[in-house]
Amino acid sequence: MNILPSYTEYFALTTATLGLNTAAVNIGGAISGFVAGPLIDKLGRKNGITIGCVLSLVAIVIQTAAQNVAMFVIARVLIGIGVGIENTAIAVFLAELAPYNYRDYVLGAFNDCWYIGQSSSHVFTTNVELIF
Repeated sequence: MNILPSYTEYFALTTATLGLNTAAVNIGGAISGFVAGPLIDKLGRKNGITIGCVLSLVAIVIQTAAQNVAMFVIARVLIGIGVGIENTAIAVFLAELAPYNYRDYVLGAFNDCWYIGQSSSHVFTTNVELIF
């Protein structure tokens, strides 16, 4: 999103606020490191996945409706927390479900697909900017 002029102009971003907007997801991910394990152990893997997904979806709505930088950053932190909970729960869930002989391939594919999805979203965003 940092390359979209409409985004940077709407929020009147400086270098500092641009960095904060970008880092906010990682801040949420760091926070989730303290919360995800105990939450998933207490509520279970499937419930952990559900909680992470619901939190991410609510945060996406907040981010989409953001009227100022503070609202946007809070939404990004919540997205980071939700994604952190999801990734923790999904990795453990996959490790428990995958057959022993294929566990390393399943978990490797899960991690690879995460980065393939990120890369393809960057390509899509860049192409959308070039089109419009």
